[in-house]
Amino acid sequence: MTTSDKLFSVNQLNSGYQTFKLQNISFSVAKGEFFGIIGPNGSGKTTLFRTITGDITTNNGATILGNQNLTTLKPRQRAQRLAIVCQETEQQPIRVSDYVAMGRYAYYRPFQINGSKSDQRIIDRYVHITGIERFMAKHLDELSGGERQLVSLTRALIQEPELLLLDEPTAHLDIKHQIEILDMLQRLNTELGLTVLIIMHDLNLASQYCQRLLLLNSGTVHAIGSPETIVTKSNIETVYQTPVLVTNSALNRPLVQLLGRHDNLPNTTLRQPKIRYATI
Repeated sequence: MTTSDKLFSVNQLNSGYQTFKLQNISFSVAKGEFFGIIGPNGSGKTTLFRTITGDITTNNGATILGNQNLTTLKPRQRAQRLAIVCQETEQQPIRVSDYVAMGRYAYYRPFQINGSKSDQRIIDRYVHITGIERFMAKHLDELSGGERQLVSLTRALIQEPELLLLDEPTAHLDIKHQIEILDMLQRLNTELGLTVLIIMHDLNLASQYCQRLLLLNSGTVHAIGSPETIVTKSNIETVYQTPVLVTNSALNRPLVQLLGRHDNLPNTTLRQPKIRYATI
């Protein structure tokens, strides 16, 4: 990756809490890339997310977007360049049309109350792209989890960010809504050149949709590379501490299959325990 291709980078980042810290995290995301972060529970995915968004102060190191350190940006400037979608969606009794319009607040002039015609055109554009016209007159608390996540994504897109950062946006969704959200992100990435940095829990979905992956392990970078080089039996068993079988999917991407207690024992015939019936 050349310097001109680089949009976002994390350099020798150290942050966290007394009980857990990220140590010397470094990686870069190219402009227009679909980049994923994976790792087991407790590996530091959420801590890294909260550090990038500014919720956690860095002990040292830097998060650079373009040529600016994110920590030096004012909230308004940050919102114009970085949009965030979390796994927990809001359920307030607010009208969807008002909620998505909040995506333009960072561009309002001081004391401006309503958006301009230009703001409305941008809102209409992304509402049409994500297909949420049918929700606009409803309230957030009337929508399903998948519908709210799509609305949250729309509001983030209305910010017109350079970088879209998502924290496990499909974590609580059924498979239909998981694919709907990820297909939408992939289309935005491909057709609009949107740069996506996504934290994912599902290894197979991460392998299918991401161009490159960062694998975290106990607060450090275990490996960075293509899904083919990251989602391997050796990497997954080392980091997740569980036996797996990794094969190629129909899409020619790594496919992780979990092994049960006996599944990894070759040439072994499992005997079912005899059922003992109580004597009446």
